[in-house]
This record gives sequence, C-alpha cells and structure tokens, in this order.
Amino acid sequence: MCCAMRVVLLNLATVGLVHAAFLRQDRRSASSSSLDLGLPGYQQLNINADGRIQGGTCINFASARISSAGTDGIFDENLGINGCKEKCREESRCTEFMLCAPGGNCTTGACGLLKEPCLMHPTVGTWDVYRLISLEDCENEVAASEGGSDFSCPLEFPIGYGKKKDVQENYFLKLHCGLLHGNGFLPGAQDHTFNERRLKYYVKELKCLYAFFLDDKQDEGPCGGLPSQFGERQIKWEATCMSAQETAHDAMQLMDDDEKNYYYRMKRKMTTSQAFETYLTLNGEKELMCMQIKLVDDSCGAFKDPRLLTPKAAQKLLKPREKDSGKGLPDPMQDAGR
Repeated sequence: MCCAMRVVLLNLATVGLVHAAFLRQDRRSASSSSLDLGLPGYQQLNINADGRIQGGTCINFASARISSAGTDGIFDENLGINGCKEKCREESRCTEFMLCAPGGNCTTGACGLLKEPCLMHPTVGTWDVYRLISLEDCENEVAASEGGSDFSCPLEFPIGYGKKKDVQENYFLKLHCGLLHGNGFLPGAQDHTFNERRLKYYVKELKCLYAFFLDDKQDEGPCGGLPSQFGERQIKWEATCMSAQETAHDAMQLMDDDEKNYYYRMKRKMTTSQAFETYLTLNGEKELMCMQIKLVDDSCGAFKDPRLLTPKAAQKLLKPREKDSGKGLPDPMQDAGR
C-alpha cells in the first residue's frame, strides 16, 4: 500500500473517523448537489492512484477547447466545480472540463470546456481536469456488458418480500459505477486498465453476486445478518475501495471475523461457476469484498443510493499530499490565446 495512504488511514483511526452527525450532514449536501446518478457526476482526471493531485494543464488545449464557450474557450469567472459542470452538461460537444485551482496564474474557479480528451502535462500550470459522467453513461456500460455474456444467474430481481426491482437494480448500477469511476476525488478503477475492462465485462456475474448477498433465503438472512458498521468504516471504505492503488488484502483488513467467514462462504458458492472462477483468476477479489462491505454498511442495500461522501468532503477527510503547483513555469495554454 502507498505510504501516503497508510498515513491517511492511521490518521483516520486516530481521530476516530468522523462523527455520525457530520455524515448525515454530508449526505444531505450530496443529495442536493449530485446528479441523478447518486454520485457527483464527474471524475477528476489529474488524480493519481494513491489520491495525489497532479496539477497541470492541457498541452492540446488549442485543439481540444470549445472556442465558442466563453472567451476563446474559457469562462474567466469563478464558476466553481458545480457551475463548470453545468456549463459542460449544457454544451452537447463537451466531454471534459477544466477548472482553475486556487493559487494559479488564472482566475480561481475559471472554467474551460473541452470536446476531446485533455493531454495533461503533469507539472506545468494549475488547472484541474474532470470528465463528465452521467447515469446514462453507466447504464450504457452495463447494458453493453450484459449483452455480451451468456452467463445466466439463478436469481432474479426483486429479491425478498416487498422489495422493488428498480430500487435494487439502481443501487447495483450506482455502486458498480462508483467502483469504476470513483467518488469524484479518488478515481475508482484506473482508466484504460485491464481491471476497468474486466469490471465492465463481468457485469452479469457481479450483479448475480449482489443478488446472492440480498437473498433472504440464507440461514442468517440477507447479507448474512451482518450489522452495519457505516459510522466507523465509511471513510476507510472509500479510501480503500475508491482507490486503484489499494489491493484485496487492504479490503480484507476492513472486515471483522464474522464478515470474513461470510465472504469465504459466498466465495465457495461463486467458484462453482466457471465464470466466477475466471473472473477471480483475472481480476482478483477486491471489488467483490468492497461490494459486500458496502452492502452490509448500507443495511444490505436498504438505501436508494450507496451512501458516499461528496467529493469536497472526501478531499478534506482523505488528506492527500499537496498539489504540484508548477508556479513560475510556462503554461502552454498561453500559446493558445490565453
């Protein structure tokens, strides 16, 4: 595990994580500021796998910018991240947006819209770059993966008496999207890696495991009757499960003995299927453990959305190392009319 992230987790343990009142307040702010996704609706791209912000600038800004947006592609005012995100959503060609970070040689909160991926110089400039993610994007990823596999799950939604199919399926969609794309601060499965591709390809198998967790015909009941540890574990879960740097071993350390025993029982069921055996061989167990832990902490998926910190709270509580400011270095955007 990265040394910086170990320090983060030790700090969290020392301060006792975060008070339940703060988490309730954070969830209220998340519900008012997030998109219909139940997640922030964007993924910060200049964050490395261990949560370090790498400030920079787009060296291809001249070709990537939407020049008709603002002045030469820049809204030179303090729009902030939500204002910039909305500008991007309103512009049909916008796929990414960039935001001027505090202390830079630009107006803090200024915004640029991009129609093609930013090629980021990791040390020059003071701009942060974000990719827009919508619920439709995640639905399309899941639909494409489900259509490409012949795996058949023996369980069908809804699972359990009085449960609603759309609620259970939407919870899985949002949790899967979060594991893929992160919480708006930590990146989830790192982009363009085999891990990301396999998470997308094996959606049916992961969804079936989710159904087995919810199954109320288990001896102990749904999720093995395990009690939620949300208040004590939420930040540790995000620091581990939303970071591409952390491993299955790190996820296992989040579980108590009862949860480990339950996971091993579920794993024995899974490995009777060749599809799961192949998935475990190729991709390991981290996301499977993370799914179980999250479901348990959300009272076996009793909520409409997975309960996640807002990106602002995650950035504050996970305490990443300081950004490389790049002050005094030339900014290639200046050569593109800035």
